[in-house]
Amino acid sequence: MEINPTRTDPAADQPATDHDALAAILEALDIPFGASTGDEEIRAKILSERLIHALGMLSDWLNPPAPGDERHAAWSLAYLREQLAKHPATGYRTDYAQVMADWTAERAGKGLDLDASGLPDSGSDGGS
Repeated sequence: MEINPTRTDPAADQPATDHDALAAILEALDIPFGASTGDEEIRAKILSERLIHALGMLSDWLNPPAPGDERHAAWSLAYLREQLAKHPATGYRTDYAQVMADWTAERAGKGLDLDASGLPDSGSDGGS
């Protein structure tokens, strides 16, 4: 993790409020749940990475600034936003219908017989 000790980020020159900090924390942690166990595992890894950065920002936000470092909280907030952009909440499914569509496509690709509902054809209804 690269930290800019001189805090030269231009966004850090913007005044930051408690509302800005809380909104960034909410953005970091309020991500959709995964649609399956595998998706939830991916979500947990993403959430863990985002949580680390949110806690760092929160710690900086609540600690009193050193003399001459009054913009530290604003820099820390800008850094959190930068890290959230690097770790977007993507790469996992959040819609159970997509899980079922993927499952159906996978089974069809393996040559398994599927009925109209996308479920395996058991043959018990006299069909094929």
